[in-house]
Amino acid sequence: MTNESRALTHLVENAPPVASAEALKPTQPFYWSVRRELWEYPAIWMAPSITAGIVFFFFVLVMVVMARPGRVPELPYVIVTSFMLAAMAVVWVFYCLDALHGERRDRSILFWKSLPVSDLTTVLSKAAISLVVMPFVTFVVTAALQLALWFAHKATGLMVGVAADAPGPFPLLQNWGMLLYGLVAMTLWVAPVCAWLMLVSAWAWARSATLVWTVVPFVVLATLGKLVRPSSISADRFAGWVTEAFASTPREGLLIDPMNPIAPAKFLSSASLWIGLAVAAFLLFAAARMRRRRAPL
Repeated sequence: MTNESRALTHLVENAPPVASAEALKPTQPFYWSVRRELWEYPAIWMAPSITAGIVFFFFVLVMVVMARPGRVPELPYVIVTSFMLAAMAVVWVFYCLDALHGERRDRSILFWKSLPVSDLTTVLSKAAISLVVMPFVTFVVTAALQLALWFAHKATGLMVGVAADAPGPFPLLQNWGMLLYGLVAMTLWVAPVCAWLMLVSAWAWARSATLVWTVVPFVVLATLGKLVRPSSISADRFAGWVTEAFASTPREGLLIDPMNPIAPAKFLSSASLWIGLAVAAFLLFAAARMRRRRAPL
């Protein structure tokens, strides 16, 4: 036996064992599918960050120009929450509509379907981005923005010679707890809307079709809701979590009111919540089945 053959035999005998398909973790395809979404859609974290920067700059200018003693200290921290929720809602809608339609439009679905990742795993990973990752990113960025405003508020008071009237650490932490609770409640409540947008994204044959089939069902529901009862069914699905997750109706113009006590028992006992989650599960399964049949555009 030559030296080369002995060396080759040694390498083969001492090579580390190759993991079989059964040895791979069952969550690995899902994990990498989520990572893929984060790589392909940087707006998931860039949009909230840019919005936070603009809001911070604006409110610092307001603090410098309008620094006066006796102003409501918690008002800016409540307002920025509404701005961040609005930014998340915009990114959320466009992401859901493009999640399954975009890969058919640029024909990358041919490559992704060649990988050992099921259609259900792909759809669930995209749903996880909109229902888990986006709310989490929004919470982190909003909390960081409120903390930056707190320091800016203190510094502005020192610069203009006015006693700083920013809230103390405890109310700020309380606001973060309310924000986290509100984001969880909102995400669970609007889950069927997310699932419907993904089903439209998987089924639609053109970008115009996604917009039409996104708007028309909710217009129909709103019309039926006006005929059946004074409040709209579609409006309840979008904003009903506000009254279900908290003890009472929040102050006008606020979604998450720090002065409104939370009511988790009331929220979890709502039949609309569980019906919506069941509908969301069915629609996500239908989106996975639809993705299996759809071809590139």
